[in-house]
Amino acid sequence: MTQQGAALQNYNNELVKCIEELCQKREELCRQIQQEEDEKQRLQNEVRQLTEKLARVNENLARKIASRNEFDRTIAETEAAYLKVGLLLVPCWHLRLGQRGQAKNRGRYRLNRGAACEALHPP
Repeated sequence: MTQQGAALQNYNNELVKCIEELCQKREELCRQIQQEEDEKQRLQNEVRQLTEKLARVNENLARKIASRNEFDRTIAETEAAYLKVGLLLVPCWHLRLGQRGQAKNRGRYRLNRGAACEALHPP
């Protein structure tokens, strides 16, 4: 019986050793889980902050694009009006070129005809 008792004691010691190893592995696993949960929380906070920042950037971008579109519209309207005025001035410039030798006042010539020319180029 002493052999059986010694064998039983040996198995008992090994079982206790295995249980201790399992407990150590469990503790290590718990530590790793906690680290990953902390990392997850940190990343979620970072994602939240980046999402808020992205929303602000998108809002600013939308405002700036709307402003740019308004500038584009204004520029297009102004250019179109300028071209119309330019077309109205073509006859005026022809008349003015004919009078260039008569009056030299820094390129400003008063015409009796062509109210649009006088309105656009006052003396």
